[in-house]
Amino acid sequence: AGGYSDLRERAEKKFRERKFADAIELFKQALSIDPDNMRAELGLGKSYVAARKFDQAIPHLSKVRNECAE
Repeated sequence: AGGYSDLRERAEKKFRERKFADAIELFKQALSIDPDNMRAELGLGKSYVAARKFDQAIPHLSKVRNECAE
């Protein structure tokens, strides 16, 4: 499995390969290790959008937006 950085890097690679379901699972695992990490949160939201799962993307993208607005 690996730590947060390894998981996030693998997730980003899957996203670039357009393997969005795999990216979603890896971003979720990364967030289970570091739940406040906005880079993984954004990656998860973008992966849901790319997979056309818009309702699932909204909470993650909103969290990033709210964090950046502070």
